[in-house]
Amino acid sequence: MKRFNRLFVTFIQILFVFNIQAAQAARPMAATGKVVDPNGSPIAYATVVLLDAGRQVAGTATDDDGTFTLKAPAGTYRLTIQYLGYQAIETEVTIPADPGQYTLQPATVAMQEVVVETRSIRREADRFIMEVANSPVAAGKDGTELLKQAPGVWLTEDKIAINGASGVKIYINDREMRMSVEELLNYLRGLRAEEIQRIEIIPQAGADYDADSASGIIRITLRRQRDNGLTGNVSFSTQHSRQMSNYNPSVSLNGHTGRWTFNVSGWLNAAPRQTTKVAEHTEYLASDALLDAISEMRGDGCYGGGRAGVIFDIAERHSIGVEGDYYADRTRLPNNTSTDFRSGGTLTQNESFYDGVDKASTLSATFNYIWRIDTLGSTLKVMADYSRNDRRHTNDNFTRSTTPPDIVRDSTFDDRTAGLYEVAAFNIALEQRLGEMWQLRAGTKYTFNNMHNEALYRCLKDGSWQQLDKYSYATDYTERIAALYAAATFRGKRWGVVAGVRGEYTRTTGYASDIRQHYLSLFPNANVSYTFDDKGAWSLSAQYSRNISRPGFWALNPARIQISDYTYQSGNPALQPSYTDNLSVTALLATKYTLSIGAQFHHDEIAQVFGSDPADASITNLCFENLDHSEQFYASANLPIRLTRWWSLTANITEVCRRDRITADSPHKTTWMTFGNLTTNVTLPRKFIIEVEIGAMSRVRQANLDMKSYESTTLRLKKRLLDDRLSFTVQVSNLFDQAQEFTAETGNFIRNLRTTNDWARRRFGISVNYNFKTGKAFRIRSVESGAGDEKGRM
Repeated sequence: MKRFNRLFVTFIQILFVFNIQAAQAARPMAATGKVVDPNGSPIAYATVVLLDAGRQVAGTATDDDGTFTLKAPAGTYRLTIQYLGYQAIETEVTIPADPGQYTLQPATVAMQEVVVETRSIRREADRFIMEVANSPVAAGKDGTELLKQAPGVWLTEDKIAINGASGVKIYINDREMRMSVEELLNYLRGLRAEEIQRIEIIPQAGADYDADSASGIIRITLRRQRDNGLTGNVSFSTQHSRQMSNYNPSVSLNGHTGRWTFNVSGWLNAAPRQTTKVAEHTEYLASDALLDAISEMRGDGCYGGGRAGVIFDIAERHSIGVEGDYYADRTRLPNNTSTDFRSGGTLTQNESFYDGVDKASTLSATFNYIWRIDTLGSTLKVMADYSRNDRRHTNDNFTRSTTPPDIVRDSTFDDRTAGLYEVAAFNIALEQRLGEMWQLRAGTKYTFNNMHNEALYRCLKDGSWQQLDKYSYATDYTERIAALYAAATFRGKRWGVVAGVRGEYTRTTGYASDIRQHYLSLFPNANVSYTFDDKGAWSLSAQYSRNISRPGFWALNPARIQISDYTYQSGNPALQPSYTDNLSVTALLATKYTLSIGAQFHHDEIAQVFGSDPADASITNLCFENLDHSEQFYASANLPIRLTRWWSLTANITEVCRRDRITADSPHKTTWMTFGNLTTNVTLPRKFIIEVEIGAMSRVRQANLDMKSYESTTLRLKKRLLDDRLSFTVQVSNLFDQAQEFTAETGNFIRNLRTTNDWARRRFGISVNYNFKTGKAFRIRSVESGAGDEKGRM
């Protein structure tokens, strides 16, 4: 491995020498210009590129006043200017003379009336790109609403998936958002379409992303903010139903002055009332035993966090950044359970009370150094990350068991579990742009993951507490990962190619659980696309990638978490990593309609599996296991339709065929699953917007757990004020108040569950969002992290 790293360091040094020599050979000179529309009004954020014999030598975007500045050595170049909804300009310019002022003409198409049609979606070799800025279809939407219209994306209250695969990574301005799904959705709801420049959907991650990105990546690029000024957002939302009340204030502030760029944000989620009800019916196949239970968890929760970061520009092309964030969570969910267990004509009734409290806190720190090597966008990044997650769980339980005629048994026990998870990572990434057509990327990364878990289980016997050694434990788990990658991108007039390979060596040790693993893995990826016309309206692309899914730290924790009298959940320290081979073909039709077909072949896929407790067959255990075999085939279509200037419709449909088996001697099971999202948006006078969103899915199955078909309808009314800086939203979610139903089937039992939790009932919500800004436009910058994937396992 040391020899491997020496070769990489030598490669970096050679590239350094190449760039130093290139910089000495040509001294760039500044030239300024301006872009306006036919009325003379400035056009902000237009793309301006300087070409020399087809090779890009400089590029930028116009400011709020339409001006731009380019730096290049003296000479004659080809200048191109592009902006969504306008005809591009190409002309010859000479540096150092200033290019001057340019007027862009609108690109119009006749459709019952004159409407500016933008190219809303385009396909590159490895990704979809949705151009959001100034798109009339996007007006008035937030981040989640836009993603629901993205090709292959599926969003629910607890899931973000691409082509049926959950666990998607989300990046905002090149920085991964290290949040839970619920936190991510709340953050995305606070983003307005007017703040977003583009959204990129990467179904299969390339070699320059961590191999633990099997489910794909979503990249969101925000528009420019204020130079020598501030931009910020203050929002408040609340939702209520018969089973929940929720309050969500948040504030964010970004600024830039001189060489300093900073960001500060904070948010809170207070839920003084959250209720989950579960009805359970179990039939035991080996006997005539039946079980019926009703559980009600009625509690409260509060969690929130803050983030602060600063970037300092040491010189024109050199900057350093530091960022820290803190997150804390406390949830109390006391659970009252009533259970009737019938066996051999005997009825046993249990009345139980579980008083559970969960506490968690996460502290993260990030440092990076970025060198912008040339005007083409080549960069060298050095990143260091550290995160610490501390978790505590306490549970006090009392159960009274009654068996007629006169048998009464009382039992009291408690448990205390704790987990401490640490992640430290060091990352070097080089991106070398060789003109407009070629781009090379290479890097190395070292990650250290450490996990410590301990648990104490006790029961009250004869008036004193006695430790239950059978369940109590203390374990440690350490993981070291060294990675090296290289990738290349080619973008020609019709062809596009992205290819690379990533190598990762992993070594793990587990004390008290006797775990020893060490393995070297290669993760190749290749993407090829072909455009059939000059405008890119019709294209076809094919992809292959291999990824790994390492078990989350909580999935490795052997803690026994009691869900009800006859059901508990536990982790599995012996879990193996899962590998996935991804294949797909995608067609882009008429610039905006997309169709994808593909397959995912999993090896040792990690899933939660229902089984029987070894000591008592009447008790069920929901445990993490590696499946013996699993594969998925899918087809996904995205159909955005603009019916009129004020009425739009978007349909996003994914069909999945899943085939899996839990063990080598169990039969294969095949399930067809459909996910669909239909959104219609009507813009009314005085900036009122009405939206109807219907999300539906058929039966969904993984391993031996089935979720029945489910549908949710949301009605939403929006009003925008103060030049669109202030917005009000009133909505009703899950209009028809549907509950969720599950079935688990093993060789010993069939269990049916019906659950109505706080987010799965009809609920009413109100939100207020205000954006403010002062100063001249600048691009938001955030401190990039190189350990986002590892932190996501916490």
